[in-house]
This record gives sequence, C-alpha cells and structure tokens, in this order.
Amino acid sequence: MRKYSLSNISFSFILIAILHSSLLGILLPFMLHEAKTSVFMSLVYSFFIGLIVLFIYFKIFEFEPDKNIFEKMEVVFPKWLAKTLQFIFALVVFLIALVTFFRLTTFISSQFLVNTPNVIIAGILIIPIMYSLMYDFDVMARMATVCVFIGTLMVISNCFFLIGNMDFDNLKPILNNDFVHMARSSISFSLVYLIPIFSTLAIPKNNIIDNSKTKKYIFVSYVISFLAVCFIIFAILSVLGIHVSTLYTYPSYMTLKVLNVLNFIKNVEHLNAIIWLLYMTFSTGFYLLVVKLLFHQTFSLNLKKINILSLCFILAPFIVTAIFALPYENYMNKYSAIYVLLGVESIILVISILVILIGKVKKKVSYSN
Repeated sequence: MRKYSLSNISFSFILIAILHSSLLGILLPFMLHEAKTSVFMSLVYSFFIGLIVLFIYFKIFEFEPDKNIFEKMEVVFPKWLAKTLQFIFALVVFLIALVTFFRLTTFISSQFLVNTPNVIIAGILIIPIMYSLMYDFDVMARMATVCVFIGTLMVISNCFFLIGNMDFDNLKPILNNDFVHMARSSISFSLVYLIPIFSTLAIPKNNIIDNSKTKKYIFVSYVISFLAVCFIIFAILSVLGIHVSTLYTYPSYMTLKVLNVLNFIKNVEHLNAIIWLLYMTFSTGFYLLVVKLLFHQTFSLNLKKINILSLCFILAPFIVTAIFALPYENYMNKYSAIYVLLGVESIILVISILVILIGKVKKKVSYSN
C-alpha cells in the first residue's frame, strides 16, 4: 500500500468511531440486563479494567513503531508461527466485522424495512463498505472525522431535548444487583468495547504526525468515549426505566422515540439512526481494510487484484449471513452476540500479550549480545 500519514486527531477519531460501533444491540442491552440500575457502579469498574487493556495496547503500539501489527509479529515470532498468528488475527478482525454488520443489518431490517428481503438490505449496506476498501487508512480517517462530528452533534442535541422526559427516580436504587453480575458486566464491557481498537495497530506509529503525543490523544479519546457511554445509559434509564429498557434489543433507539423537538418535529429517532449507521458502517469497512492489508503483505498482490479478492472473499460471507442468519434473530440475540465477541476478541488479547512478552525477551537478548 502507498505511504500515508495521519494526524493525532484523525487517528483519535478512528478510535472513537470503532469504540462506539459495538454499542447498538450488543453492549448496551447486555449491560442493562446484567447490572440493572447498578450499571453505573459497573461502569466505574469497567473504566479501570479498560485501563489495563489500554496499557497492553500502548505496549504494542510503542514496539517497533515503524511497523504495523503484522510486521511486528514477523519480528517477534518464527516465520511459520508469525504467518499463522497473522491469519488468526485477521480472521478474528473479520469475525468482528461480520458481527457488527449483522447487528447493523438486523437493526435496519427490524426497525425500518420489515417487509424488505434481507439480502437486499445487506446488498445496499455493503456498497459503501466495499467502496471504502478501494482506499487507504488516511481516507478512512477522513470518513471517521465525518462520523464523529455528526455523531457528537446528535448525541449532544439528544441529551438536551431529552431532559424534559427524564425521571431521576428511575435511577434508583443505585445498587440492586450482586457483585457477580456487576463483575460479568464490567469485564465483558471492557473487553468488547476496547479490544476492537487493536485493529488500529495495522497503522504504524511512525505514520502518525507528531506521534510523541499520540498516547495522550488515545487516552483522551477513551475517556471522552467512555463518558459518552455513561450519558447514553443515563438517558436510557432515566427515560425508560430499567424494567422497560431491558425489554428492547435497541434501548438507545427506543429512548429517542419519546423525542418531540420544539413540539412539532416528530420521529426524530429515524434521523438519529444515522449515528449508528455511520459508526457501524465505518467500523466494518475499517476491519475489512485490515484484512486487505494482510493479503497485500502476505501475497504481495497489487491493489487491483486485492480489490477483486475483496469482492469475492469478503462480499460472499456478508451476503450469506444476510440470507441465512438474519431471518433467525434468536441465532444471535441481544445477549448471545456479546459472548460471540468475547470469545473471538480474547484471541486478539492473547496474541497481543505474546507479542509483548516475547518481544521483550528478544530485545534483552539482542542488547546482551
């Protein structure tokens, strides 16, 4: 792929878009189901657990700053093992993309286009994703900037217009669940929320301008995104209450149904669906671009051939998912999706820890020699 460079802000916007792509129909319903109104205490635990995951991310990000994650594996592991782990890493990223796309398509199908064949919905949504694969990470960064800008404006306006519908009694009691459920909620949230950003390790640190400040930007992005999640959950509980919100697969979307802006603009929730459409479409495209990078490095294929491969090997599973999986919502309901992601994402965490540990050993050996 061609040489490109990103600013710290652009890289941060990519992180924010990826972080928020796992909320709709995945993290939010699970958190509310597991922790109930104790969800805020669970979020406090999640924040600190997330710092551990972020620390692991930073360690890999700093290691061999001129290389992406696939090249770093080749430095750390023997060639045969590196190739194996590269494909496992890319496969997990691909599965995350598939789950994200599945939830997005299910959302559109169930809320807007009930009578439309699922394959048509998937076919329409896959077009911008496939188009984004024709470009590189710098173009994706510009897409992320648009997504975050529009999403931020909508979240702020939603919180403002929802104030009149909030009932703070719905937040009580603050502690109404046991530690086991809160711990399960916290660990699941931290891993599913943060591990997808490991896909951004496909971007070498040295490709970021003024990268001495990048860690600070990443941390600030994490804090801002986390606070946004807190505000979203606060709005859901204060408007719907815990008993109603746990009935829905998309509680954040259902919360917006009460919006009536300035007493004459109704059905605002339809417009707000753009937030999730942008975040999830962008993230799916970004994940697939990481897979495309592996094909480029492993087989030394030119970009035209990779684009053809993208159409053949990436488009097919997405369409098959739309045809066979979408009609059966219980196949991956609002709670089982979280366990699917937990399982596959844990593999990325294990590979990352191995890169850190073996990389440190190799550095010590090289220094001693």
